[in-house]
Amino acid sequence: MQTYVLSLIAEAGDKGITTKEMQLAHPEKRPSSLSSRPNELEKKGLVFYEGKRDGSRVIKLIKYQSGEA
Repeated sequence: MQTYVLSLIAEAGDKGITTKEMQLAHPEKRPSSLSSRPNELEKKGLVFYEGKRDGSRVIKLIKYQSGEA
């Protein structure tokens, strides 16, 4: 599931994605399966959180941190 969530974050590009947006786009997945993965990916240094959109934290690939892309 980490690989799946990482692919969703990658597809979002520099715009990033929120867990709420992931859940709306993929209602067939259990919300808890999607919402816990970004934290695991952050601990691995693959993603980071940048600000909020619609009350949810925006998740981006680490390559977009500090304009490194």
